[in-house]
Amino acid sequence: MPENSKNPKSNRNANRKILPLVGYYKNQQEEKLEDEVLWESLRQGSRAALSEIFLKFNPILINYGKTIDRDLEMLEDCVQELFLCIWNTRQKLSQVNSVKYYLIVSFRRIVLKQVERRGNFKRMLNNIFIEYPKFESSVELNLVRDQSHMELVKRVKLAMENLPIRQKEALKMRYIDEKKYIEIKEIMDISISNARKYVYKAIKNLRKSLS
Repeated sequence: MPENSKNPKSNRNANRKILPLVGYYKNQQEEKLEDEVLWESLRQGSRAALSEIFLKFNPILINYGKTIDRDLEMLEDCVQELFLCIWNTRQKLSQVNSVKYYLIVSFRRIVLKQVERRGNFKRMLNNIFIEYPKFESSVELNLVRDQSHMELVKRVKLAMENLPIRQKEALKMRYIDEKKYIEIKEIMDISISNARKYVYKAIKNLRKSLS
């Protein structure tokens, strides 16, 4: 006779260990199915599904992003960019095996690009931003020696001049003055959401002008 059959208590202890695992995997499968349903609804144009996915995965993405960069506001911008991209391309989205995995991989790509862009973009603005004092003196003289760089400077200055006033103001505060969005909100008397939108649109317009 098997040893466990002689000891009902051992059987009960073994069952206690197994049952939680069964429940865990069952919950995982149910959750995966729910994600797939939400994803399909999103692909069909459901804003409610987009909101549910955002609310569910936003904390997960932010926590993951902190392993790459500790700038919380930058990570929040990346999440916004990711979901904006998903919504704008929803008709082209395909079914995915794991919504969570898809979001994390896509988010990671955006964060890494943003980390690189942030350094390059900030250095460029520090050198060429209109009305910014650091543009004068030796920096300007050095740029004159490099005609190709000067051409880029002219293009960026022109692009900056063509930005709407509010976009330029928000962009300068964010990247030159290094203000947080909550500070931009107070100064410009707008919501944090609108502050993000101004900065995002300004960067988008600059890239478009320089492409």
